[in-house]
Amino acid sequence: MALEPTTESIAAFVRGPSRRLSSSIGLGWENIAVERHLIEQSDKPEAEISQYIITLASGPHVLAGHRARPRGHLSPYLKPPGTLNVNVEGFVPAVYPSTQTDLIVCALNPVLVGEIAVERGLPRTFKLRERRDFRDKALCSLIEEEAKSSGASGRLYIDHLIHALTLRPSCS
Repeated sequence: MALEPTTESIAAFVRGPSRRLSSSIGLGWENIAVERHLIEQSDKPEAEISQYIITLASGPHVLAGHRARPRGHLSPYLKPPGTLNVNVEGFVPAVYPSTQTDLIVCALNPVLVGEIAVERGLPRTFKLRERRDFRDKALCSLIEEEAKSSGASGRLYIDHLIHALTLRPSCS
């Protein structure tokens, strides 16, 4: 049986104190979990994730801090609202935010990505690639709104949004 995205997989990515503002947990969605977190300004150690994690910088403020790089180097980051990142399975580097972080966090089951790849004529072993700092605020916001409405638009709607979100990061 495939590992379903859960609050725990999102918590592994968030790594520390936060306030959950919304969640899809309990809505019966398969292969995806979506939560919005207001994350406290505190150091986040390196972590391991077993699912794809797609994040959207939300809220009215630019997110800022430093991200760990190989050989102990740090690189600064600035993420205006609407910035997306795709994190693949494996290790997520330590981050040192200098601002409170408002993030929409989507956990995707890797099995779902394989199924969608097959639908597109790609091998089931297809993997999303890690991407940083691209824009597609609309999709993540629509998914978050659907979670906040307790799935009011129905299963077919969220299934299409999940497919679109999965396909978008694999393009370009």
